[in-house]
Amino acid sequence: GVGVGVVHGTVQAHGGWVDWDSEPGRGTRFRCYFPARAPATTQEMPVVDEGPPDEGGRVLLIDDDDAVRALARSVLEHAGLQIEEASDGIEGLQRYQADGPFDAVLLDLAMPRMRGDAVLAELLALDPDARVVLWSGYSVGGPAANARALGAAGFVAKPARAADLVSAITAAMRSRPAPGPYDQKS
Repeated sequence: GVGVGVVHGTVQAHGGWVDWDSEPGRGTRFRCYFPARAPATTQEMPVVDEGPPDEGGRVLLIDDDDAVRALARSVLEHAGLQIEEASDGIEGLQRYQADGPFDAVLLDLAMPRMRGDAVLAELLALDPDARVVLWSGYSVGGPAANARALGAAGFVAKPARAADLVSAITAAMRSRPAPGPYDQKS
């Protein structure tokens, strides 16, 4: 379920590269190379995990990969959040219009039918206060480099640690302005 783009971005983010060869009838072999490093010292790193706001929150999860969506849903529900899902950008926009606003949106960048950056633009046109966290297997220096410039509240690289995913969503939720009288769904 992990695409070559995700693997490539992850390996590059760690200073490595991917090599492959393919032969008809024998298949394809991928090799990932990482730079050699001295063993890391074991130091306790402080963990800052405020968790989601006390009242929980509603998150719209938009990703075309069923397995990735299931894993993200599990992580976020474990953190006390209510998750609603969409399997692509068009379904996500329809879900936002019908059931929104949401406290946060977790949006994949690389999807069929409608790319994540186009979905982000549409979401912000529907709700300028939408708190959208982009996530992608592409490196931060790739298509996600201008996530903030596009209006995203944050970016999480795939594969993400559970704590990083929850932290990004929580930060986005906390930055959302309080709803005004005209923000209530009629």
